[in-house]
Amino acid sequence: MKRFFSSSPIYQSEGLSVIRIITGFFLTYHGSEVFDVSIMNEYVQREVFKNTFSPSFMVYMGKTAELVAGFLLLLGWLTRLATVAMIITFSYIAFFVGH
Repeated sequence: MKRFFSSSPIYQSEGLSVIRIITGFFLTYHGSEVFDVSIMNEYVQREVFKNTFSPSFMVYMGKTAELVAGFLLLLGWLTRLATVAMIITFSYIAFFVGH
């Protein structure tokens, strides 16, 4: 009980691993939409992507980045590189797609 109320972390590496695996699973799940042509065509038809230089390229690049980053996070391999890809992809989604 004394350790519970101390300022030292409890199961820090295990907790971060669980968060990394859950995030990797969800990214892989949503990135797997890249294999469904009908869903990808729905994304391409959105008004936000019609203003870009190549709508299909932008949509496929974003979904592929989600898939690859999620797979790398799920495995725990090249996590920093996967995190940078996630930050870039989600920043584009937040500031350009989501206005």
